[in-house]
Amino acid sequence: MTVPRIGTYYRVSRVTRETRGNSVGGQRLENLAAAADLGNPAPAEYPEKEGTSASRYSTAARPEWDQLVADVAAGELDIVILWETSRGDRKVLTWVPFVEKCRAGGVLVHITKDETTYDPRKTRDYRALIDGVLDAAGEVDLTSKRVLRGQAMARAAGRPPNRSCWGLRRVYNQDTGEWIDQVADEHTPTVRRIIAELYKGTPISRVAAALTADEIATPSGKAGWTSTMVKRIAARPAYAAMIDHKGELLPGAWEPVVPVDQWLAVRAMLRDPARGTTRPGKAVHLLSGPMVCAKCGGACRAVLVAGSVHRSYQCRHQYCAAVRQDWADEYVERLVIGWLARPGRLAALVADAGTEAAEADAEARGLKDKMDRAADRYSNDEIDDDQLARITATLRPRYDKALALARRLAVPGVLVALFNSDGAPAMDGNLDEAARRWGLLGRAQQRAALSAIFTALRLRPSASGGRAARLDTDRIVYELR
Repeated sequence: MTVPRIGTYYRVSRVTRETRGNSVGGQRLENLAAAADLGNPAPAEYPEKEGTSASRYSTAARPEWDQLVADVAAGELDIVILWETSRGDRKVLTWVPFVEKCRAGGVLVHITKDETTYDPRKTRDYRALIDGVLDAAGEVDLTSKRVLRGQAMARAAGRPPNRSCWGLRRVYNQDTGEWIDQVADEHTPTVRRIIAELYKGTPISRVAAALTADEIATPSGKAGWTSTMVKRIAARPAYAAMIDHKGELLPGAWEPVVPVDQWLAVRAMLRDPARGTTRPGKAVHLLSGPMVCAKCGGACRAVLVAGSVHRSYQCRHQYCAAVRQDWADEYVERLVIGWLARPGRLAALVADAGTEAAEADAEARGLKDKMDRAADRYSNDEIDDDQLARITATLRPRYDKALALARRLAVPGVLVALFNSDGAPAMDGNLDEAARRWGLLGRAQQRAALSAIFTALRLRPSASGGRAARLDTDRIVYELR
């Protein structure tokens, strides 16, 4: 009696409590038993690693399945054994060609779970194999819809994504296992320190160095912070009780562990395309970047002109304008110190922005409450999918607008740090105190302050074109906040 050439294939797309009994190992043993019953106790095996999916939503490679299909097409198998139809393929467009290959080559398909061997050359068996993958594909679509619906409900209810966030501890109902809240944990002070430092304008590299020097453990538990780690933590919206859905900020149903206005300002700083790839900690020239050419709009950089002992700020694009660095720095710093010492200037800026930002924040929180109530009504079957979608479509744009307004009104952290120097004399009308506080800032913080204080800072070309004996202050055109 001729021993049939049998190939047995098995895989598990995801190991769960329900599929643990149907693991790759379990499928293998039952498939081997079926192969022995069919006359070959030592069949060719095609074991796919666990976690490999066959659905149309998966892009992962399945080399063992591809090899099995190739062997069927080459006429090297008489029988293919699968645990169930969906173990082979859940994509109709690829399963049907496989069945056609089996039909053309007279290859039988044994489904272990059904305890049935199908002959694709028979109309009834052919239809059963096709119907099996249609059912599997339909189940994939239903599962996908359930998952997407669950995610949408979670977002509408303000629940966090599945992945937990370092610096936050999740609280669950001990009876049902449902998420209740997420609160601060032992790592939250580090998160607050990172946000506060970046909000003040401290360079990211300097924050990382300080955390390393203080021997604060990283999220991985190892010593040694990097700028990438700091940026990754600072960018997470969960600390501000928000959810990032495809770039859109949605309200979370927990309390923020950092000031929302500070986090929004830090987020805007990290996402600012003008940051480029230059590390703030390397900035040593005050006006390189903040000042631009009045003629072409190009940035000014500090250069050492040949034959001169002084550095100059020069238009880096078309070399339209240049000015001695020490003259320009001194003049601009006098403007800054005068602005800081102007009575009520900084206080009014902080107060006005704070009031409007508070109004925007109050509006956002009110809209968040409405969306939370709508989510609760949806969970209680008081409203249907369409009603929830209409409510969300109406409220979410207004919420986003309120958040954007709060971010736009946020006072730059470095200015707040200047204003809130605990125990220091007031700067109002006190040029010496304003100069002292300005001098305490690092160069990167001073540059950040310039971007906040000046709405425009431009350098005009020299009218004479030659070297001047002193600064022509009319060449530096500025607008203060």
